[in-house]
Amino acid sequence: MPHRIHVFLCQALFLTAAFFLVSTGVQAQVTINPLGGNTLTDGLRIKINTDGTYEVTRNGRSESRKENSSSVMGIRSNFKMQNTSGFLTPTPIDINFEKISEVMGSGTVADPYKVCLVDSLSYYENAGRGPFVATVLMTITYVVPNNYFVLDYTFYNDRPSTTFCLYLSEFPTMQDDPLGPILDNNRSATGYMNPPGGGLNPDMVGFIRPPGFNADYPNATVGEFSHTYHAYTTFSSYVAKSAGDRQIFNNLLLVNAIDEGGVNTAPKGLAAGINLGVKPTTKAIGTRVAVDYGYNNTPVHINLQGSPLSTGTDPISVSFEKDSATGAEGNNGDLNLPNLYLVVNNNATITSEMYVKVALVPPSGGSHNAVQGADFTFYGGFMIPAKAYVAGDKIQLSNIKIIGNNALEYSRHMTFQLVPVTENKLVNITGQTTCVYTIQDDEPKHITLSAPAKIREGVIDSVRVTLPPGVLASERTQVDLSVVAAGTEAIASDFTYDNVAYIEIGSNGVSIPVRPVKDSILEKDELVNFKADAVVMGQPQSASKSLHIEDATRLDPTLTVLSFVTDDPALLKEPYNGLVTISLPDGVTTDLPIDVIINKKSTSTATDVADYELAGPVTIPQGAGRITLPFKINSDNAIEGTEKIEIELAASDPIPSTTYTTTVTPFVVNITDAQLPMTAPIILHISANSINEGTSPGVWAELPAGLTTEIPIQVNFTPGGSSTAAAGTYTFPSGTVTIPAARTLSDTVIVGTAANQVFDDTRKLVLVGSTADAGILVKDSLTLTINDATSPAQKKLTIAPLTYHLPEGDSTRFTIALPAGYTSAKDIVVALKRNVAGSDAGVTDFGWITEDSIRLPANTPSPYTTTYTIIKAVGDDHIIEKDERLGLTGSVFGLTGYTVSDTAIIIDDATRRDANATKITFTLPSAAVNENSTNNIGFSLPAGVTTEIPVKITLGGATGTAIRNTDYYLPADTTFTGASGVAELKVTADILVEDAEDIHVTPVVSDALSTVYTFLPATMDMNIKDAQYPFPAGDSVLLTSTPNPVTEGGSAIITATFPHGWKAGKAWTINLAKDAVRSTTADTSHGSIPGSVTIAANASSGTTTAITTKTNNVFDDGGFIKVDGNAGNTNMPATSAIINITDGTDPAQKKLTLTAVTSPLAEGSSTAFTVS
Repeated sequence: MPHRIHVFLCQALFLTAAFFLVSTGVQAQVTINPLGGNTLTDGLRIKINTDGTYEVTRNGRSESRKENSSSVMGIRSNFKMQNTSGFLTPTPIDINFEKISEVMGSGTVADPYKVCLVDSLSYYENAGRGPFVATVLMTITYVVPNNYFVLDYTFYNDRPSTTFCLYLSEFPTMQDDPLGPILDNNRSATGYMNPPGGGLNPDMVGFIRPPGFNADYPNATVGEFSHTYHAYTTFSSYVAKSAGDRQIFNNLLLVNAIDEGGVNTAPKGLAAGINLGVKPTTKAIGTRVAVDYGYNNTPVHINLQGSPLSTGTDPISVSFEKDSATGAEGNNGDLNLPNLYLVVNNNATITSEMYVKVALVPPSGGSHNAVQGADFTFYGGFMIPAKAYVAGDKIQLSNIKIIGNNALEYSRHMTFQLVPVTENKLVNITGQTTCVYTIQDDEPKHITLSAPAKIREGVIDSVRVTLPPGVLASERTQVDLSVVAAGTEAIASDFTYDNVAYIEIGSNGVSIPVRPVKDSILEKDELVNFKADAVVMGQPQSASKSLHIEDATRLDPTLTVLSFVTDDPALLKEPYNGLVTISLPDGVTTDLPIDVIINKKSTSTATDVADYELAGPVTIPQGAGRITLPFKINSDNAIEGTEKIEIELAASDPIPSTTYTTTVTPFVVNITDAQLPMTAPIILHISANSINEGTSPGVWAELPAGLTTEIPIQVNFTPGGSSTAAAGTYTFPSGTVTIPAARTLSDTVIVGTAANQVFDDTRKLVLVGSTADAGILVKDSLTLTINDATSPAQKKLTIAPLTYHLPEGDSTRFTIALPAGYTSAKDIVVALKRNVAGSDAGVTDFGWITEDSIRLPANTPSPYTTTYTIIKAVGDDHIIEKDERLGLTGSVFGLTGYTVSDTAIIIDDATRRDANATKITFTLPSAAVNENSTNNIGFSLPAGVTTEIPVKITLGGATGTAIRNTDYYLPADTTFTGASGVAELKVTADILVEDAEDIHVTPVVSDALSTVYTFLPATMDMNIKDAQYPFPAGDSVLLTSTPNPVTEGGSAIITATFPHGWKAGKAWTINLAKDAVRSTTADTSHGSIPGSVTIAANASSGTTTAITTKTNNVFDDGGFIKVDGNAGNTNMPATSAIINITDGTDPAQKKLTLTAVTSPLAEGSSTAFTVS
């Protein structure tokens, strides 16, 4: 079954079912943004249930729930009305939407998703007035991926001066599990409004939930969320607190309750009231609310005033403009509005879009039915644009789009129906309710036959039959191709082609193969006239086109090559009488005569007519591939060698573009000389067989006796294999001699030999004669001895080590040189010996590597460096010593007359150049040294290293608290050889209390050879332990009081004295403190006790300031003050001082007075006395 018919049948079945549901009033569940609501970025998914409720999903979790089984799912809408006469609806009227439109739009800003819900409800006013009927419309508008959608409400009835109040309420949740509600998501919400504070007329109200885990609501979905209502202007009342508050009314108002602090732990409820104002009589009234689901706790109000509300909208009556309409389909990629209109049947003002239901009527059969999705797009709702209409105005439908294409098709049709929604009293369907719409195919139907100007033999090409540009076939179309006999030059055997081809569905044309037959015939291009016939969508069409079959043979350069063919060259010898052939390649013939010109070139050595005879020009006739013509060679008695004839061919035919070439250019025909080859050889001559360097003999050639030549004969000389003379030791400018025509002797060529600076280079030059000319015989050779004449006075050799300063353990190569510019033709070997008289180094300090000789290779320029090492210095001996000289002499072995210069090597001491071998380690006393003691400071080289050079240790630059040459003595410098040495540190005795003293010495290490030494430690840090401090056991600072005792009112001082006559090496402080336990004198009876006493440097004692005592009127109160020194200090303990204080009260005042408490005293009574 063709795909288009299959799609059509599936669509027809679907439309029939859908139309049945529409006609029977059954409404289906619809979903806005069905693929969204799953992530943070794909927006909201809004499912509208069949009962008119709707559920919101975002980020994969639910935002809608019921409080209980009897409550409404998600957001509940109800309203109240009150007219100016005081009649009102006593309780809110719930809106239960009875009709739900299909989803309209694509979710973009330009084409938002829309679903219109319609309700027609009957109600009573108070006092039993009614029933009355009201129409309520709610349009949900959503743009992906916004986090909010918009609700447009429209109310309409015919009651006069009625005020409408709309209420939205819900049991909110934020991010419930889709499989079950989570009460903590509701209870953990905090009320939110703008402006905050619980005032009147907010423009936004809802709930937020702060981020993070809340232990009070452990099951709540963690995250930062908000859910808010946004007013067109402001809300007249609101609730964002307890769930039970959301349906409590005070006349037309909610209770204005909000829990902004989040302290309410009960289930939460959200509600908002909007006072729409007084509805105009016979007109509608409306409002707009945005419902937002945010991801932060500071939501911003959404501006909803971009378009007017439905307030003031009149009822409108519409119908189709006519019962049928037609429009073009458009081009491929176009999506066009149809030429389909509604007509307005009354004067009406629409202030906001109004919904009209449109249905696609299932096709009743027949052919050429349009297919939804292939020919057009459609959704079953249309929003009448806002406008002030007058009867007769037309409105183009935009819920239908025609899909353009470039296919060649029949026109297709479909039927649409306006479906009345009886519950919607604002839109009435009257008049023409159905319309048949025809999509008119707009592609042209003629055909075009195109072909290349030429098709080459042997190349399969094609002609093409096409529909107009951009037009595609919608049915398989047969094309018949034929050849028009009139004017056609090619015959049937020249080509083949397909007689029938098809333009397939969806294609613009078809290519039909044409197959020219390739042959090997040179011919002109041939004309072919083609004609194509086809029936396109029932209309006969035809087209014609001519082309040429291009000859491939003459375009192939391998097939237009001419050959000049002679007999076997061995037969072309004086005399000769035969044939030559001029030929095309094998198998190639011509339908055109080919004219060939034979050009005998001036570069030929054979002479036309005298030496040979060849006629021309000639013609290769039609139907042939070659032509044969006579060729004759004449004889003579001259010795002239092989002669040649150079021939070039030039060919042409009646087609100027044909290019002929030849297999070779030129053709060469060799004529063999009857007098060759020679039977006697040419004789070679040289003017001298032995010469000294610098002499130049001559060389020439001679024909055998009785023989002459008419051609020049060249004799070549090359060095023979037995020659010992190297190239460059002689010159032979041309290497050839020539016997001219009509002569027997050649010219003489000089062999040049020049004096040089190469010793022992006597050599032999052998010159071998030859010739390249066929038949010429040369069998001889010449020998020349060139004797060496270089001055023997220059046989002087200079030798030297490559490394003059040779570290221990290293080896060196040597250089050897003759005087500048001189070389030797033989190897020169120099034997080396140690020169005893000029050497510090002994035979144990060096060694020969492999041999004790230096070789200068033959013919090597000077200076020359040996490729191998000759001498090695014995490895590191771990002794610091001076560098040693090794003198060397040399003599030449096997050759005479040479002198050799002496040379030497300095063997550098490796030990003193090894940083690891020149590390000095200082050994210091391991602990603090005592006064009146002698100690050693050691210094040593690394293990195994000794020195023959005195190493100087300089111990200057001493710092520290100890004074050099007072507290201690240390030499300024000392030296050592061998492995180590010591320096004496002598510490003196004194009577100073000075604590430990430190010595810091920065040493310097050197020797006479400027060896670089390192050492550790870098600084000698030592301490002198004080003999007096800490105090030896039993010694203490003595504290005394003066005067002692002291009378009340007097003063005393405390003196601290070192024992044994010691003196302070620095100022010392002895802490003082009163012993409050053992002292008998109270603090109030004396002045302050000094906190310390100081013994100054170089002093043996120190005193405090005066300690005062106070007078009083107390008899016999003498006592003492005990003052402790350095309590707890074990390094410098001190005794205690006792300040004895005697009573100084006037003894004359020792008088007592007795007084009776009761006086007079009655008999039998008693009394107490006071003493004063």
